[in-house]
Amino acid sequence: MTFNTTNWKHRAALLGAIIILATTAWTQEIEWSENYPMNSIFNQNELIQASTDGFYVLENYKDANYYYQQSLSFYTLGFEKREGAKPLAFMEDKLKGTYQFALSKDKTPYVAYSVDRVETQQETLFINALESSTLGLSGQPTKLLEIDYKDKIKPKGGYRYCASPDGSRMLFYGQLPYEKKAKGTLQLLLVDAGLEALGRGVVSLKQEADILTVSDVVDVVIDNDGLVYLLCKLYKGKDKKEEKKLGKRFVYSLIQMDYKAKTKVQILDTLKVLSPQDSAIVVSAKLSVNRTSGAVTCLGTYKLPRKQPGLFSLNAEQAFVEMPVVLDYPAEVLALEAKMPRKIKKKKHLSLKNYKIKSIFEQTDGTQIIVAEQHYINVYWDKSEGRQEQHKLNNLLVAKLVDQKIVWATVLAKRQKAGAEGYTNVPEKLYSFYAFLRKGNIHILYNEMKENLAITDEFQLEKGHYNKPKDCYLVHCKMDLNSGVLNTKESILGLKEAGVAVYPKETKVLEDGSLLFLGVKPEYSLKKLSYIRFGHWDFE
Repeated sequence: MTFNTTNWKHRAALLGAIIILATTAWTQEIEWSENYPMNSIFNQNELIQASTDGFYVLENYKDANYYYQQSLSFYTLGFEKREGAKPLAFMEDKLKGTYQFALSKDKTPYVAYSVDRVETQQETLFINALESSTLGLSGQPTKLLEIDYKDKIKPKGGYRYCASPDGSRMLFYGQLPYEKKAKGTLQLLLVDAGLEALGRGVVSLKQEADILTVSDVVDVVIDNDGLVYLLCKLYKGKDKKEEKKLGKRFVYSLIQMDYKAKTKVQILDTLKVLSPQDSAIVVSAKLSVNRTSGAVTCLGTYKLPRKQPGLFSLNAEQAFVEMPVVLDYPAEVLALEAKMPRKIKKKKHLSLKNYKIKSIFEQTDGTQIIVAEQHYINVYWDKSEGRQEQHKLNNLLVAKLVDQKIVWATVLAKRQKAGAEGYTNVPEKLYSFYAFLRKGNIHILYNEMKENLAITDEFQLEKGHYNKPKDCYLVHCKMDLNSGVLNTKESILGLKEAGVAVYPKETKVLEDGSLLFLGVKPEYSLKKLSYIRFGHWDFE
């Protein structure tokens, strides 16, 4: 097997040459909006529908009484703002609903909300289109799911959804009410493009109901035939918080649901990936569906005690009868790991065993492009602050897979850190990365410290702390899909220069290939409001 992996010396030289290319010209080409004031410091913004005509932003904020409210605004790409009524009134039979999530369908934004009827002990999930002219709710809502929680405990996790690649089907799901010491169950609803029900199902998991939450469903896909696959976290202990505190692991369950609501459950706990005698611990798993063939793949990373970690690939349809295919890391990537200075190893450097697959791109010919990130979560307890969660996110591994074999793999070095130090809610929008494919290249965006841009030795990189995004630069990497060669790496934005911190994972690619950014101009005093800011970048 031939690998076009950039080796250590060449990578350092290439990085030094690329950094010289970094100029402010890129920043000048980005069109920035004015500063739109947030409603409060608790403001959260969602780009729920974006096109070359403009984009809709749903603001989720706390009012003067600290109740969450929602409002909708529409912006042109020239950043002219049209604001709707405040707040959006989610009502049903004079009962106020609770916002759940927003989605876009056929270029029309929708919102879903739940209504709780305490007297009858019923909760209903509704979905409603948003009117483009008034920026309010349009007509009558559609009822999706309804639960009766009489004499049972009502879950607090809310509801989620997933759409098929072509948008012809959507899945809505939530946890069902439960009795004490019962196992957790999920209610699933599959609908077509007109929101007409295609199938319903109830999945019972090997997890205590009081531990299970909807957020434990880590991935969902729908194939061309309407088969639904879910990946769920299952905690082995009786107390999930205690397990997180002690650093104990969870396992994965793979669930399949068909039209007739028949389900299959496969535990991806100790996969026999090397031999019948060896059991690998699954570090991460992610589902992917090919738009052309409809084939669903489960890709993941694993580790073994005293042995090299690696990747695995599993045909989801055959997951209940077949074993996964093992994909070893390329020799060049393992060589980089072996050259790690001993001093760094003592500090528990994020090694290959900590890579987690974050993005999978399916090509029409069956080729898969994966992007994995070194992501380690350190949980501890502080006497004054309570539970603390620190995220360390280092290198990116980009690889091309053909017929369940790695053709090339490249490592991009970065250092990110967030959370802890009193921050119980980690501002995850500021770290990690965003990746997309365009004209034979893979583009990756992430925030980096200015000091790191000129450093060529990976182990000299400083860890940027993103609780407060000072010195936060947005970096753009461009890689060739055929060879994996890193063509350019450029800094396109600095917080001090533009006064804005971009949320990489909230980036939207428009029909013409241009990018829409969502960011914030932060203020570091509770007496001053932060501002919403948008950017439009035609990078080609």
